[in-house]
Formats: sequence, C-alpha cells, structure tokens
Amino acid sequence: SNLTKEVFVNSLKIMFYSIKNKPQGWGLNRYNEAFKNYIKNHTIDKRLVGLNVKDASNNFSKILVEFGVFGIIFYLILFLFIVSKKIKPEVKIFIFPFIITQSIRGAGYFNGGFLLFALLMLILTLNKKNYSNEN
Repeated sequence: SNLTKEVFVNSLKIMFYSIKNKPQGWGLNRYNEAFKNYIKNHTIDKRLVGLNVKDASNNFSKILVEFGVFGIIFYLILFLFIVSKKIKPEVKIFIFPFIITQSIRGAGYFNGGFLLFALLMLILTLNKKNYSNEN
C-alpha cells in the first residue's frame, strides 16, 4: 500500500494508544517519545520506523498525543468558531481552511501558519465582542 497512507494511519494508531495509556498527554513536543514507546510495544512496518517521528505527519494526531484529552478542547473551540453567529462568515472562510488543512497534513505547530491561525480563532471565539455584521 501507499507509504504516505501508512505513516498517517500509524500516527492515528499512536494517538489512540496514547489517549488510552496516557490520557493527560505526553507534553509539548514529545510526540517522538510516544512514537518510540508505541513501536517498543507494537509491531509496525519497518519502513515506518524513522518516518515522521517528531511531527506525526499531521497536527490532529500530534495535538491529541501531546495534550491528551485536553487537545479535544481545541477542536471543540474550532467547532464553536464555525457555529458562532458573532464572527463574520468571511473570517470563518479565511481561517477554517488553514486549521483543517494543517490538522490533516501539517507538520507541526510552527509550520504553515497553524499557530497564528489557531490563535486568531481562539481569540475571536473566546472574545465576548461581536464581530458579525449585526451589532
């Protein structure tokens, strides 16, 4: 099968394993430790051993491995951002694709503007001010 797909599936396996065994998470930028722990306890395709050890090949798995169940809060806020009536649709259309794209195939928090757009989303969602056209 496709090696890219296998790397992605492996990161999802590590994510589920981590949430089950360490629900509080491994800590910021410690995905590689979860990876090493996982391959020590499970058999994986030898071609995957050195691939995406630090970045998980996607930010979704990386966030949930490093922050555990607390990482789910980030995606709940993303959902609130999308359904919020206080934020203009144009702003949602601008920010949402960056976060989703980086969550599916991003290589870390500091690449591709992920952190910048995540902070913008958090500020807009958690701020009480109304940013929609209706005041």
